[in-house]
Amino acid sequence: MIYRQARVGMGGFEALDAEACLALLSARGIPPQIAALFLPYWEAGLIEAAEQRREKD
Repeated sequence: MIYRQARVGMGGFEALDAEACLALLSARGIPPQIAALFLPYWEAGLIEAAEQRREKD
């Protein structure tokens, strides 16, 4: 669900659309204040995974 809010550029994954992610998580019952605390960590994890995938390819 969150990964689909990824913004991709020439170098691959760049960032998440925070506003869209917060709206999706809020619709799933997660308070926006809590989701906002975790978004940077989710984003960092996705960036790290994308970098590892690039290194492997």
